[in-house]
Amino acid sequence: MKIYRNLSLLFAIVLMMSSYNVSAQNPLVIKDGHIEIDDQRQDAVHVLLEPSPKSVKKALKKWMQNQYDVDVDGYGFLTNKDVLKIEKAEIPAISNKAIDWNAKIVESDKGSEMLVYASFGYDVPVDESTYPRAYEQLRMTTLAFLEDYLPEYYTDRIEEKKEVIEDVNEDITDLNDNTESNKKTIEELRAENEALRAELSDNRTKMEDLESELQLREKEYRQVKSTLDEAAESNK
Repeated sequence: MKIYRNLSLLFAIVLMMSSYNVSAQNPLVIKDGHIEIDDQRQDAVHVLLEPSPKSVKKALKKWMQNQYDVDVDGYGFLTNKDVLKIEKAEIPAISNKAIDWNAKIVESDKGSEMLVYASFGYDVPVDESTYPRAYEQLRMTTLAFLEDYLPEYYTDRIEEKKEVIEDVNEDITDLNDNTESNKKTIEELRAENEALRAELSDNRTKMEDLESELQLREKEYRQVKSTLDEAAESNK
């Protein structure tokens, strides 16, 4: 009896693993930075995070709209600009004055680089030295977004990895069952059994790699949570 296996899932796993850049570095960095706007240097909240720019922009736009009932330009249907913009809007969490809010989100070797900055109009940037309270609130709103967005992002990634592991486990079970069944057959099945054993060995190796990757993702999640907690504590 010939046994035909669908290897598309296993090929997908190999491609996924080869494209994933495993890094021991902290997957989240939050710090004060700067950005050049019309040759003028101004303060910005600088964040390095793993999700793609598209994912971050989509989540940040939705979050700002839900939190502050504002119009966010720069991302949407047929629009995917580097900078999200809110012009002359009231964002009480930052200031009681009308404010221009911006978030530049571009690709980086870590995933995404985000610079959040604001102004009270042309040539009136919200800098830490000139508007310390407004800048601090800008930092706090950025942190609040990350606290809402990143835990769910990492939880989803972990669940996806667990589902892949479950699929591979099912393949291993099927391969074991087929191997045991084939042991009862005669000489003509020996060659097929050898192929099944080789495939089973490959699957076990992939399983070990996937479990190691899952442990890494869970470690990254704990690092991200710790970074958020430390940032929240330091900004109290």
